[in-house]
Amino acid sequence: MENGLELLMVAGTMFVLGFFITGTFIQGFAIPAQTQAKPLAAKPAAQGLGQPQGLAEELSLDGYVQIKFEADQEAGVIVMSSGCYSLAAETTDAQLYSISEGLRNETHYRPTTHDVMKDMMDMYGIRPVQGRIDKFEKGLYYGTLVVERGGFFIALDSRPTDVMGIAVRYGLPVYMNESMLRENGANTCTNKAIGG
Repeated sequence: MENGLELLMVAGTMFVLGFFITGTFIQGFAIPAQTQAKPLAAKPAAQGLGQPQGLAEELSLDGYVQIKFEADQEAGVIVMSSGCYSLAAETTDAQLYSISEGLRNETHYRPTTHDVMKDMMDMYGIRPVQGRIDKFEKGLYYGTLVVERGGFFIALDSRPTDVMGIAVRYGLPVYMNESMLRENGANTCTNKAIGG
């Protein structure tokens, strides 16, 4: 079942990125709701006008902190931390392996899904510009990966582990909603659990 979900995730991401690749993604183009992608306004770089209204707000990191993360394969968790707060979240072995490979800048005998995504993005000039972990809802964490190609931006609803898997391959920092980290994490400076 897990492989089927991975395949569905890759197919959906490739569908959305296909709009970039084929050049059919244009400002105002409506992406079907099931892709969970949010088109952002085009950046008028050629005119030197700066960022359009809405883009700056979407990319704002107010209320977010940059996190460090590591894959603890023995425990089956990703450990995310910033300052005195640390948070561990369970994930699949495949995601842990891929993030570990990315953190070590290694690809063993076969590339992971994140390696393939990076190769495809590089081939078609798609550049990740921001990775965030935004919310915790009904036992799940939700993230956003913002990518750009030719001045057009798109925010992809992503699993946090996919945000991390892509981010480590590009040296891109990952940010987390600070209040969520404090509520769900542990204060490592006092070793006192915070939240539920």
